[in-house]
Amino acid sequence: MIIDIQPDKACTQFKGVFRVCQPHWRKTQKGADFMVTNLVDVTGGMTAYGWEGKYDGPRDLIDLERVEIVATSRTFNGATICDIMSMERSGGGNPLDLIPCTFMLNRDLVPRLSKIIDNLEIPAIRAFVGEVMNDDKLFLPFLQVPASGRHHHSEPTGLLRHSVECATMVAKMLELHGHERDLAIVAALLHDIGKIKCFDSLGKRTVSGYVLDHDMLTLELLAPHLAGLDESWPDGGVALRYLLTWRSGKRKMSVPLLTVAEAIACADRLSSGLDHKEQIFSDAPEWRRFARISANTLYWRPRWEMNC
Repeated sequence: MIIDIQPDKACTQFKGVFRVCQPHWRKTQKGADFMVTNLVDVTGGMTAYGWEGKYDGPRDLIDLERVEIVATSRTFNGATICDIMSMERSGGGNPLDLIPCTFMLNRDLVPRLSKIIDNLEIPAIRAFVGEVMNDDKLFLPFLQVPASGRHHHSEPTGLLRHSVECATMVAKMLELHGHERDLAIVAALLHDIGKIKCFDSLGKRTVSGYVLDHDMLTLELLAPHLAGLDESWPDGGVALRYLLTWRSGKRKMSVPLLTVAEAIACADRLSSGLDHKEQIFSDAPEWRRFARISANTLYWRPRWEMNC
């Protein structure tokens, strides 16, 4: 990891898996090609160069692609940089370790997400979550987009914050056990992943966001990984699909077929409601007790002083 590359040991060779940030090619004053990029992971970033004749690797890298490199570190103008000797595209590395530091996540979100995943007990569910997290087309947007346009968790990275809150709440429900507990936690974590197609990283709603139900998009995006879960645990695949869609599916009913669905719905409402209330009262004077945001939504902030 970037944090492990020691700046006081110049010309030290190291190997690791990182992401490349904005890789591009330039020319030296003598006309030789060289690559400049920023290697990033969750611990930080470091400028890296690939010099013509000394660099062995792809030239068509895309932003935030995962790569495995062998490089030599050195100090330049007081900063630690490196010269890349070899590079190859990689599907390896812990996806949580490879979250780009440039995403500016709340400091506690990554450890909380890691704890949620580590505490899953069912191997098939752990494998399913691992596959989802290793899918950069899903995981990177999941880390960046808001959970809503302006209702709740509407800041960039808001979807991750909301999802972690929901999964944490469900995990703390002592009445849930075993297979259903793990299914409920994962459903809570991924229940809104379809929103990566509804919003861009700046919070602007997409065409899909205007036209389609995000629950429909959730099943579409998770389909390849749900197929893998079907192979190892057929009923688990069906159950997870149900938990992700029961409120909007054709079998919608007041009492869900799986009672743990109530826990997910409760966590979703509680997380969104608390965040929405905090947003509304954040700029309100202390004396204000009520705040209305629509004809049907009114929040109350009670006085906690007691007459005693």
